[in-house]
Amino acid sequence: MISLWDIGTLSSFDRRAHGFQKWISFPNLETLFVRRSLLEEIPPGFFQKMHLVRVLDLSYNYRLDRCWQVNQLANLEYLNMSFTNICALWGIVQGLKKLRYLILNFTPVKEITPGLISDLSSLQLFSMHGGSHNSDEIRLFDRICEDNILCGGKKALLQELESLEYINEISIILHSDVSVKKLLSSYKLQSCIRKLHLQCCSKMTSLELLPACVQTMVHLETLQISSCNDLKDVKINEKDKGKREFISRYSRVLSEFCMLHEVHIISCSKLLNLTWLIHAPCLQLLAVSACESMEEVIGDDDGGGRASVGEENSGLFSRLTTLQLEGLPKLKSICNWVLPLPSLTMIYVHSCESLRKLPFDSNTGKNSLKKIQAEQSWWEGLQWEDEAIKQSFSPFFMPLEYMDLYQVLGYGY
Repeated sequence: MISLWDIGTLSSFDRRAHGFQKWISFPNLETLFVRRSLLEEIPPGFFQKMHLVRVLDLSYNYRLDRCWQVNQLANLEYLNMSFTNICALWGIVQGLKKLRYLILNFTPVKEITPGLISDLSSLQLFSMHGGSHNSDEIRLFDRICEDNILCGGKKALLQELESLEYINEISIILHSDVSVKKLLSSYKLQSCIRKLHLQCCSKMTSLELLPACVQTMVHLETLQISSCNDLKDVKINEKDKGKREFISRYSRVLSEFCMLHEVHIISCSKLLNLTWLIHAPCLQLLAVSACESMEEVIGDDDGGGRASVGEENSGLFSRLTTLQLEGLPKLKSICNWVLPLPSLTMIYVHSCESLRKLPFDSNTGKNSLKKIQAEQSWWEGLQWEDEAIKQSFSPFFMPLEYMDLYQVLGYGY
């Protein structure tokens, strides 16, 4: 038995431990980290004599699937259970009136009882993002049931989060067009979104955002869209003449994702382009894979009422550091004008056999570019404006080996 009565912080337990046969007593403990162990269970009674704990981090215990009576920690303010095997929250968070941070990233939570989240009256941050769900889990989330707010595409979960007075940061995966519509109809939810993953939204054929919506989602940092096989386009709708004139006259910042740093687009078979990214001036990483119909990344018309996109976007992707393109058999163009790309460091291209030209000149990526990784045959077949430009980029080329694919290409966050 380990008993330390006057310790304020306990950093970790024996990483080899599979469980606790005797309970530990730390009546003055405020911060507890139990991370990267082989624990499968934290048994009943373990937290009985830890009444002052405010911070509990159980992340990266990949086998942990039972965690009893965390809800007895009445003073708990921070709970991180990321990268565990926890599937349900009952017995863990109910009644934690002081809980302000709940982090469940890359955790296979399949069930949240109605009222459980809305009862966390002090909650400020809710994060349940990362990874992807399998087809059985998606079918579970799609059906309607009264005892699980993850059903129905997580619309009910969004409603409970919206009801919280102090919530200001949300990261989440959504699985239906209904839940996406709920998000886009709520000023409060939009203003809280930090990381958003739209997965298997099967009935969503178009994602259309008004400038006011984009302005409200000012804190969005990461966006992933995956397996939305009916989705054909994403656009910022600026067709309203008055709004368009205001934006042109004063500042386009009203219709920009000013904090959006990462975009991952995966397995969206009908998506044609990503021209809406002209509204993401701070984008640093763009990863696009397995989009069989995509012909261009940036087109000449953004679909929102403005043509001649290139005329206004010579500084497009000015902060982009990494570009990853994979499995895009119809892709012919990244964009139709030369890009300076002053921050670009790495480009990865695989299975993009129709892409024959890059939007480069001798100044592209100057002083920043470090690596272009792709198949040798693709590199040799590229068309250049002149041989001097090709020679200036040749030192950065590295042939792509198949074993490198999963190391260098982005498949989610």
